[in-house]
Amino acid sequence: MEQTFAKRADGNPAFEAYYKEQGFIPEGEWDDFMGALKRELPTTFRVTGSRAHAQTINEHITTNFAPMLQNVVLDGETQPAPKQLEWYPDLLAWQLNVPKRTIRKSPEYKVFQSFLVGETEIGNISRQEAVSMIPPLLLDVEPHHFCLDMCAAPGSKTAQIMEALNPHTAPTTGLLIANDADAKRCHMLVHQTGRMPSIGLGVTCNDAAGFPSLRSDQGRKNNLTFDRILADVPCSGDGTMRKNPDIWKTWTVANGTQLHGVQLRILTRAMQLLRNAGRLVYSTCSFNPAENESVVAAAMNIFPGQFRIVPVSERLQGLKRRAGLTSWKVATQTSGGELNWHESYAQHLGFVNGIANSDEGANDARWAETVFAPKNAGSLGLEHALRLLPHDQDTGGFFVCVLERIPKGSSNKEEGLASASGIKRAISPSATDGGESSKKAKIEEASNSPAPEERIKIGDEEINLPAPKGELKQGRADPQFKEDAFFFINPQDPELQSCIEFFKLGPEFPRDRVFVRNGTGEVSRTMYIANQSLKSMIQGNDYSHAHLLSAGIKIFTRQDSRTNPADTYCKWRIPSDGLSTMLPYLDPNAMLHADVDDLRMLLEEQYPLIKEEDTGLKGSIRDRAQGCHIVTFAANDGKDGRGALHLPLTLPLWKGVGSLSLLVDKKEKGTLSNRTFGKDICNWTGLNKEKRQADASVKIDVTEPMKEEEEEGIVAQAAVSVAQGEEAASVEETMTNTNSA
Repeated sequence: MEQTFAKRADGNPAFEAYYKEQGFIPEGEWDDFMGALKRELPTTFRVTGSRAHAQTINEHITTNFAPMLQNVVLDGETQPAPKQLEWYPDLLAWQLNVPKRTIRKSPEYKVFQSFLVGETEIGNISRQEAVSMIPPLLLDVEPHHFCLDMCAAPGSKTAQIMEALNPHTAPTTGLLIANDADAKRCHMLVHQTGRMPSIGLGVTCNDAAGFPSLRSDQGRKNNLTFDRILADVPCSGDGTMRKNPDIWKTWTVANGTQLHGVQLRILTRAMQLLRNAGRLVYSTCSFNPAENESVVAAAMNIFPGQFRIVPVSERLQGLKRRAGLTSWKVATQTSGGELNWHESYAQHLGFVNGIANSDEGANDARWAETVFAPKNAGSLGLEHALRLLPHDQDTGGFFVCVLERIPKGSSNKEEGLASASGIKRAISPSATDGGESSKKAKIEEASNSPAPEERIKIGDEEINLPAPKGELKQGRADPQFKEDAFFFINPQDPELQSCIEFFKLGPEFPRDRVFVRNGTGEVSRTMYIANQSLKSMIQGNDYSHAHLLSAGIKIFTRQDSRTNPADTYCKWRIPSDGLSTMLPYLDPNAMLHADVDDLRMLLEEQYPLIKEEDTGLKGSIRDRAQGCHIVTFAANDGKDGRGALHLPLTLPLWKGVGSLSLLVDKKEKGTLSNRTFGKDICNWTGLNKEKRQADASVKIDVTEPMKEEEEEGIVAQAAVSVAQGEEAASVEETMTNTNSA
């Protein structure tokens, strides 16, 4: 059943006239193109491919949910079942074409929706627009790469990069800096990436066009450059009309063209930061060549002979794509809505100057010369870029271009614009220009006055390029940055040593890479770990200069007891999100072993009591010390009706004086219960601890985690707010809301 926005949008004559003139949509396809834009966007999601159980979850969808939803009939119409995206690697991505009312009324879809929500909350599934999945796939990230996501929030593409950087088979030796210009969006980014933590991840808050020059080592001798960079830049977003129908009412030519300057500065900054033979992906969710091919062409000409556009026609087989443009047209739009076409920059300037006194919108329509197709547009390889159109495969609109630095000379320094041949004057990206407060910036956020211009020389020709307002940030600390610092602790620190001894960590445990975040550098509540690449980056730069908000993985969290003195037990626990990082260093002989029945017991009761006659897990842990222990639950195929664990499952457990507690949050418990036992068996309304204590006549240890450190600063507060907001959303909204772009 097709759902349209007919009641909310009647189209936009200027939009239609502008894109008909561009010619990248054949006349015979125009009605299909417009019809697709007015239909709701399908729901799409992907299974987290780097996790060991990715195929298990995918098979669960294939064998259980897909057949169940195959013949759902509502109001006499058969609803389409979920289908896999044939071009996505290992068929781990899915598309669902059903309207909201089907979700509300169909019991089958409600069950599927509950599954998706639960798996999304713990990071096993990501809801994301289909075309948005393409740029990270074309980056070709490997576990040793140094990566930069320049405009990362809300984090769906960042998560894909992290998946490639962090295979479940081995820890990454690489680095990912996830950056965004807006502080609130960065806080959301920290929360989102927390669902899939990495020892090589750092989150920064910087304007992408003025991304700071960083050092890659403690000696501060080498600039930090990157093997892979994603520049998914702020854009007009007219490719997202299917999920943002209000764009129909607000679309103008200026929406995209005014963003050309900041997009070009972001791309050229990315090109500076790219290593020899490195790969850079530039992308937008816009149809406008002023934001797409013209930006790439201008950047290629600023770095003549240093980059090439990579052909990717053989990649992602099954994906329908159109070639990039090698010629395009430029228009201005008067305040009355009329389009005026310009064959050259000189003609454009003459027109704008001619109407300056009669049309108050004239200054807002003064474009940079680089918006126009350069003379060498046909020889730059722009046809190798990808244009994704909504009527080809029922998607949103998108533009993707893959660039590669041609190897030459040393790769341990930034290739500054001043070093590109033929440039008369270097461009210094601005730390304040660009209005990058939203991922897909609206035109209201662009400057209301024309940007100043500077002349640069490309070959034998001088052109005007929008000039930045400030200078590229150098390596100075920022006194306005108020987040807590990062301190790597002494490997012999007593608190760290107590953890090493209690958890029997082997000598290979990298104790020199453990750090804390607070104002003093003392170990108090939480310890984190980084890989060597991230550690070198942290130590090589003042954290306030880098605007580093978050880094690494939490591996030890303090857990205090209200019933026992601290010297009678180890007061540190391994949180569930840090367990996979710590597993290789744990003594296998110190780990507990259990089965699916033990898992059921721990889910059905929050604090099951330990009795003398107990066997199984309770019996094996009875004589263990109080504190955190690690337990592995054996796989079970489920044929015996006891529950299905298709892979062994390892979780942290807390042993008190007379009780046990699974150290997993409520959401993850519910999701685990549904996946293993087919329903949520967690008992949240059972007997309280005081009543059980009286009934059993035993002392139940009452533990409480310390208040999370102020180390996260406002980041932690924002993450809590995001989480609370998500919990408040209805189930229907959770599944049917807008996909991440």
